[in-house]
Amino acid sequence: MELHTPRLLLRRLTPADIPDVARAGADPGIRRYLGIHLGSGAEAAESFVTVAPEEKFAICDAGTGEFLGSAGLIKHEPAWRRAEIAYWLAPAARGRGVAAEAVTAVLRWGFEDLRLIRIGWRAEIGNHASRRVAEAAGFRYEGRARQAVLSQDGELADAWIAAITARDWTAYQHGFPMPEPQGSRVFEGGQPVLTSGKVTLRPMRPSDAPGLAATAADPLTQEFTGMRDMSLENAERYIAGKGPTLWRLGDGAVFAFCGPDGEFAGEIGIEVDKADRTSAEVSYVASPAARGKGYTTDAVRAVTEWGFSGPRYGRIYLRAEPGNIGSIRVAEKAGYTVEGTARGGLYHGGVRRDVIVAARLATDPD
Repeated sequence: MELHTPRLLLRRLTPADIPDVARAGADPGIRRYLGIHLGSGAEAAESFVTVAPEEKFAICDAGTGEFLGSAGLIKHEPAWRRAEIAYWLAPAARGRGVAAEAVTAVLRWGFEDLRLIRIGWRAEIGNHASRRVAEAAGFRYEGRARQAVLSQDGELADAWIAAITARDWTAYQHGFPMPEPQGSRVFEGGQPVLTSGKVTLRPMRPSDAPGLAATAADPLTQEFTGMRDMSLENAERYIAGKGPTLWRLGDGAVFAFCGPDGEFAGEIGIEVDKADRTSAEVSYVASPAARGKGYTTDAVRAVTEWGFSGPRYGRIYLRAEPGNIGSIRVAEKAGYTVEGTARGGLYHGGVRRDVIVAARLATDPD
């Protein structure tokens, strides 16, 4: 059984592939998300190759025969005419569109030869590379499944889930556009450090907890942001959870911004709009001691430019209550255009409040 593409040959795995599979199993990227399944060493590689061989193909270079990875259909349920796709690449094969090409070949086999109705995909949240491949192949993102996959340490972890149906496949073959990708390559690496004017933006650290707790206790902060008194323990828990979770999901980032002395001056975040993933919202809060120094304006400029150049959002907006004159001035100085008032556009403190909406577009002049 073989599948062919312009660059690739997909054939059944054989015992001769065991050394290549073993080398791939030692790769940190594979071990991070597939180690529990692929294993490490010759014995684990032999098991991968010999168990359920009908489910898996070796991905090879069509010209040289070089082993590049594996792809196939698992959890095949013929009675229900459905299956799930699984794939991985050796390190040297990445970044060349090999995975998307191989996945497309497997989908064609599944829909046109096996007559499947639905092919699913799932990956541990944070596996952005796998998600980009699935989206490039036309899978439609369906949501998150809690405790749906085994993580590297053998514990159950949340997963992204997506699927492509026979109807989708037929439509794509007739030129119907695929869904807009929702993932971004930028979230595959570590969160960056940004600089702008007087400030440096970096990921939040446990040492920021005292500054964050003090900012949350400030009356002006509480009046306009909905933040409440925060114990040191709760501030540490927030720092450990909010930013890393947003980044792992590919939904945004949270930064601490610091002045020239390196001290915590405030927090700023950018988070994708779930209803329109080409847009994102910026929110920020400055510590009392940092206000009036231009730090927040510089921070907004930095995170906005990163939003346009990194995740490539097309529109970035922010909201502020009409009485929050300082925040509105920051937005205008950072190049945002005030668009109007959204009645009841913000809910905090148990009530709905009107908000001023300001935005920048990626196409706006600098």
